[in-house]
Amino acid sequence: MEEYIIGYDLDSTMSQITWKRLGERRDKQETYAVPFLLCKKYHVNQWSFGETARTDKIAGRGTVPEHLLEKALKGEKILLEGESYEGTELVLLFIKKTLELLWQKIRKEQAVAFMFTVERLDKDMVKLLNKIVFEIGKIGKDVYYQSHQESFYQYVIHQPQEIWAKDVLALEYNAPYLKTYLLKLNKGTTPIVAFIENKEFPHMDLSTSKLEGWEEREDLRFYEFMEGMLKGSFISSIYLMGDGFQGNWMKKTLDLICHRRRVFMGKNLYAIGASMALEEKLRPDELVDKYVFLGKDRLKANVGMNINIRGEESYYPLVDGGQNWYETKREWELIMEEGEAVSLTITPLNGKEVRNVNIILRGLPKRPKKATRIKMHLSFETEQKMIIQIEDLGFGEMYPSSSMRWMEEIEI
Repeated sequence: MEEYIIGYDLDSTMSQITWKRLGERRDKQETYAVPFLLCKKYHVNQWSFGETARTDKIAGRGTVPEHLLEKALKGEKILLEGESYEGTELVLLFIKKTLELLWQKIRKEQAVAFMFTVERLDKDMVKLLNKIVFEIGKIGKDVYYQSHQESFYQYVIHQPQEIWAKDVLALEYNAPYLKTYLLKLNKGTTPIVAFIENKEFPHMDLSTSKLEGWEEREDLRFYEFMEGMLKGSFISSIYLMGDGFQGNWMKKTLDLICHRRRVFMGKNLYAIGASMALEEKLRPDELVDKYVFLGKDRLKANVGMNINIRGEESYYPLVDGGQNWYETKREWELIMEEGEAVSLTITPLNGKEVRNVNIILRGLPKRPKKATRIKMHLSFETEQKMIIQIEDLGFGEMYPSSSMRWMEEIEI
């Protein structure tokens, strides 16, 4: 049976889905785009989506919930025709309808891995995606999440090397304003560390009046903006994305940005970057060992502890920096030497001072040395906040468990 990998860009304006056979050339990927819109037909429980929803709204056949993804992330309800709907349930409905289109192209059981990519992966988005994946059911053997930043990195790093010989700039020009991602590589480290500088420019909005002569005005405005951005930079390639770049208004600006640089236009970069990340997970290539991406969602420190093994103290690694915080969980058991403190060692990847954090198990029953066994669970609430949960397991029948539990939040 043929196996497929799927990248899904869940965006508040336009969702993109891309799929390809595992191991097939990247230029064989197929993609379709669906406006992130639902329309409820008046007086009946019927919903259209995408372009059909837009048409139904314009024709006055139904009502469209505004700011759907934003309200779902906030846990808000949406009122339509006097009836209340959970924002999460409507996002789930939209995704189900778009996946029905996909399952017309490939069989559901052929999907071996699925990647959602979103603008940012904070705890509210991870919570929303977890619920969606649970409700939808099996959409691949493995389901992953990834930010737009990391999808941009994955897309670029799998292009010919001359494209990312220097810094690479992406400009996303959608409502309400312009956003930029600048990909940099620190080639002085082993492995080479890639990171992205993300900026937003509210003054570069899409509200410019399209009266006579607007193209020249917009071209001049953008030329001056790009002139300032490129001054003193070392950028080898530029990617232009979004509705704001549609049309032929960029003339003077294109002359500027194309001078000694490669410039590309497109809409599906994030979805394709997500599928490239899946292929790298399933069939790692030489890039995995040479490069590491440290985006906002990646942990910036190693976490471990010193334990006694056969009379000698050894470092026991728990978490490696560079992992996604929302995918990182560990559980292990430990026999305490003595006392009521557990110590963790946090080693920042940026070279800052190593620190030891002591967790005091207040109220832990007094027992002889090496007669207390505990279970420790490690997880993360954000890329900076680590949650440690500890449970007293006692030590056999002689020293039964007290059932006491402790929880500690640690900034890393």
